[in-house]
Amino acid sequence: MNTFVLQRYVRIIGARTGQNIGAVTDVVNILVAADQQMSDTAKNSAAQAAQDGIGDDPLADRNAPVRVGPGPGAVQ
Repeated sequence: MNTFVLQRYVRIIGARTGQNIGAVTDVVNILVAADQQMSDTAKNSAAQAAQDGIGDDPLADRNAPVRVGPGPGAVQ
């Protein structure tokens, strides 16, 4: 085979390899960004859930009447 033909094939292979590496790099960057965004969302959701439940009494009866107004006997 002619040397010029081999050089042409090597250049084509090199160009395609470079394009493939660039595409894989783009995909990895997209995945890293998506993973970071998912992690941030999970952290924020967990913090919000903890903040929402901070005043909840786990032993309280949710069906108990709520006491309002003056005096110990006022029930809503």
